[in-house]
Amino acid sequence: MVHDLIVVGAGPVGSLLASIVAEAGYDVLLCEEHKIVGEPTQCAGLVTERALELAGIGRESILQEISGATLLGPKMEKIHLSSPRKKIYSIDRVLFDQTLAVRAERGGAELRLDTRIKSIEVRKKRCAAHLADGNIEEARYVAGCDGPASITRRAMGIGPPMSMLSGVEVEARTEGCSKEILLRCGRGIAPGFFTWAIPAGDGMVRIGLAVEPSMSKQPAKRYLERILNDPALLGLPGSADSFHVERWIGGGIPLGPPLNASASHMLLAGDAACHVKATSGGGVVMGLRCAGHGARAIMDALDHGKGLESYDHMWKKDVGGELRRDWALHKYYASMDDEKFSWAFNILSRPDIVKRINGLGDIDYPSRLVLPLLLRRPGLLRMVPGLLRGYVWP
Repeated sequence: MVHDLIVVGAGPVGSLLASIVAEAGYDVLLCEEHKIVGEPTQCAGLVTERALELAGIGRESILQEISGATLLGPKMEKIHLSSPRKKIYSIDRVLFDQTLAVRAERGGAELRLDTRIKSIEVRKKRCAAHLADGNIEEARYVAGCDGPASITRRAMGIGPPMSMLSGVEVEARTEGCSKEILLRCGRGIAPGFFTWAIPAGDGMVRIGLAVEPSMSKQPAKRYLERILNDPALLGLPGSADSFHVERWIGGGIPLGPPLNASASHMLLAGDAACHVKATSGGGVVMGLRCAGHGARAIMDALDHGKGLESYDHMWKKDVGGELRRDWALHKYYASMDDEKFSWAFNILSRPDIVKRINGLGDIDYPSRLVLPLLLRRPGLLRMVPGLLRGYVWP
């Protein structure tokens, strides 16, 4: 039997893509290498209303509505942000993933769990997926939504992500948990990225960080253990004994400028294609948007017997500019020493700037805030040469 489409990976991106194509009446096989969809989770679980709308599911996965955020600098400089009109939620990421996978099944896709694909090859205009159990499944097209270590990406001859952050997080129970997010940056606390504390409802908080391995003197876990031993480093109340860790989560965060993500019979979406905001490491909204574009390109190809080149045009026109600008912002951010961080915090903490950020800021499209801030505070123009280098050289 030859399927119309094999989707590799039943995360939210793969499940949404599979459901769209299956609901249109095509034969879709959705393969997930783990025994349970969504496990092990490797996400901080912070999404906007936009993500829920793109997923096309209800609010059952919401654990906590977030009331605001406090950003801390290297010397504990503080910026408080709050925008009641823009809803942000902490979600149960496992339930979120499973809800989308169930939708794909109900739409007609065949979901196979505990099914690992070892390799993929193109044979006479068909793709052959070699499974770990020795079987082979064939399809006219393959969509790789299989994460940073994508087998599909490798089969397409595309190299690894330009940068792979090392992330680690714990879920811990504590008393008096805030409804705000806490973020702290600085080379001493999380070189190349930042730390976070995200309330997850019912006395739970997710505390984590990511680091750029080439800039780090020790593994990411050691940086996080330092915070757990001294929560005040992240502005958290209480002592180490106040936080009861229930589980550890770890994984890579793939970053890089937007590159082509299609071949004649295969395409990539989500983390496999580095559809990740390099400013925050978040990829749900970008991935879901690209899942929609991928589904449309595949259905068009199935109907007209052509390649998937239109996919790159669609997703780049939609989110490619944002991803490239985020990459430039990340490279500049990662290059900053603590003195530059403190300088930036002193400017960004001014009331008129905070008001502008609260009014215009959008965590799904962070680069849209850059120009208004530059116009508001010309002192920030000293950042422009570094940012421009990020736009010109990937």
